[in-house]
Amino acid sequence: MTTPSDPPPEFVAEALQRVHEGIQEKLATMPPEEGRKWLERLLARFMGNPVIIETPKPGDDGE
Repeated sequence: MTTPSDPPPEFVAEALQRVHEGIQEKLATMPPEEGRKWLERLLARFMGNPVIIETPKPGDDGE
């Protein structure tokens, strides 16, 4: 069931596609191990996980 505040499915699909492409572009610039750690931190933040997987290096804002 949708409510008037729900975004249209096309908008959600397009937004998810842009996020996916952005993550792929970011990972392509990193060595595999560094990319894996970055992705773990990103997912932990997205899921609201308070556990810090690894202390970020100075200047590493995860973006």
